[in-house]
Amino acid sequence: MRVLLATDGSKDALGALRFVAGFMRGRAATLHLLAVVEPPRYPASAPGFLRDELTAVRKQLVAEQRAAGADLVVVGARGVGPVKRLLLGSVSEAVLRAARCAVLIVKRPRKA
Repeated sequence: MRVLLATDGSKDALGALRFVAGFMRGRAATLHLLAVVEPPRYPASAPGFLRDELTAVRKQLVAEQRAAGADLVVVGARGVGPVKRLLLGSVSEAVLRAARCAVLIVKRPRKA
């Protein structure tokens, strides 16, 4: 099994990494890591610019999945809120639709 983990260094991505570490323990599997760096945010950034950046990330993630021959893509869920999601979309949802393999979206546990 080949697993592709996309990480942006966020707490959500760390939760996904922890999940993958436990999931892969004792399995014959190869882990591919894809580090995603968020572009700098400027106050004047228009939603169109940010949407284009997110589209590029989605496309690159799917391309990496195909290049690695990954059987599973793992990403952390990130709650961005309904307005931001409407304007920009969700990378995890787009990967879920576009990837040619299973996609696991790991939600970070809530604090008790």
